[in-house]
Amino acid sequence: MVANATGFEVSVAGAFKAQLLGQIIFSGQATGALSVIDISTTATPIYVIAGFLNITVGAGAVSSGNGFGFNATFYLAVNTTNQAKTYTFNSTSQTLEAGIYVRLYATGDLWLGTATTGFKLGGSIYLEMGTAGLIISVAGTLNLQVGGANILNLNATGSLLINLNGIAAKFTVSLGVGSPLLVSLTGTLTLEVNTTGAAITKIGANTVNLAAGPYLKLSFSGVLELLSILDLNGTATFMFEGNTLSLVIAATADLSPLGSLGATGSLFISSAGIWGSLSLAGNLSGFGVVSLSGSFRLAINTTSSAKTVKMLSVDPNSGAVTGTVDESIAKQTVILSFGGALKVGFFTIEGGAKMTLSSTGFSIEFDASLDLKLFGRLSVKGGAIIASDGTTPYFALYLNLGASTLEMGLVQLKGSFILELNTRSTSVTIAGQTIAASTFSVTIALKLKIWIFEAAGSATITANASYFEIRINNFSVNFFNIFNITVSGYIRSNGEFSLTGSASFELNFGPVYFRAAVSYTH
Repeated sequence: MVANATGFEVSVAGAFKAQLLGQIIFSGQATGALSVIDISTTATPIYVIAGFLNITVGAGAVSSGNGFGFNATFYLAVNTTNQAKTYTFNSTSQTLEAGIYVRLYATGDLWLGTATTGFKLGGSIYLEMGTAGLIISVAGTLNLQVGGANILNLNATGSLLINLNGIAAKFTVSLGVGSPLLVSLTGTLTLEVNTTGAAITKIGANTVNLAAGPYLKLSFSGVLELLSILDLNGTATFMFEGNTLSLVIAATADLSPLGSLGATGSLFISSAGIWGSLSLAGNLSGFGVVSLSGSFRLAINTTSSAKTVKMLSVDPNSGAVTGTVDESIAKQTVILSFGGALKVGFFTIEGGAKMTLSSTGFSIEFDASLDLKLFGRLSVKGGAIIASDGTTPYFALYLNLGASTLEMGLVQLKGSFILELNTRSTSVTIAGQTIAASTFSVTIALKLKIWIFEAAGSATITANASYFEIRINNFSVNFFNIFNITVSGYIRSNGEFSLTGSASFELNFGPVYFRAAVSYTH
């Protein structure tokens, strides 16, 4: 101990131990110093202090059979002088940096159990109270072994700042839980908080790069493995920002050898309402001659304005997920859609469907086809709407069934069936097709060819407020390119009709030919 006119200084250094019934419970080493200084220039003293204390302790050991053990080092530093201060012990020195603060630092390990089964916790903690506010930094590991197998591995780091402007913090936990033989989870969990209203680059000595707030954000990125068969890899983020709560997920599932699935979703909740989306997509091809690829989407927006949500970006040919894209969804709308392809042997069914529910009504659209390879292709396209114009409800429907040329030896078939219905007083558009006001129409077009015999034509059935009509449009029959018959016309429910028939005959023998034709209209 040294004293002078401006204060005094005390230094300590030594070993210590604690015993119970003759057994050492713990032991350690301690060094430290304390300075008390009068900085007053008047008769009234003003004291400031500077000092530190180092303590290293240990107790027990797993090998000793008592089932526990720990060792730790503690460091306490105080400085209110706002100046650097150096203390010397024998050949070593300890320097306190300039500032006004109280700091506590601790590091060590704690274990319970045996050498192959037990629990171990190790790490460090740093605490500072000074002019910048309260700072806490931690770094640690947590391990759990059973029979020599690691069941839990956890690493955590983080920093916390509390000052007059608010709270800022970032904590990251890297974890491994379970066993690959059963269920295992590995990944990183991150917590971010900033209520200060300003961006925070560092807290103490740690870089955090927190964006300006206020917000609270919890995110996870990792892999879930089930029975060494299924791997689910992805991220999830939970966030409070302003008056909005959000949850965003994105993940892929490896289903080898069957294929893979991908999922992404987002949900937002505020006083304005709820909006978000969920998308699933994948490519499953491990079923022999059967494979399935495609995507499923559910989107919702209950607010009074359009919103942007995350959706999967899907390759339309393979069904593979290529990433995520931003997509707008209209106000007060729910959308459910599917698109993809099912392959069975040589045949492929591909297409999609979309259902939309909004404040004005309900609609569905679909577009699909069956690829018959050498035989041709069958298709179905259309949609329906149930909605209202103010207080007047209406129904509209469009259906198009078509076949490209289907070939079976000498037989070829090509045609389409189109149904249009609109009870609205104005036109509507469904699946890219405009249907006139107050319309009911069925159109059938067909072409049949057997060797050199050919029949082709179309018929339309329509209904309006005045009458019901059946119309035949140029129905023709060709007999071996020698005899042709054509019929056109209409018949209406009000008694009106018009029918025209014609026939032609032609024989060609080089320079000699015979041709005749007749037509009749009624």
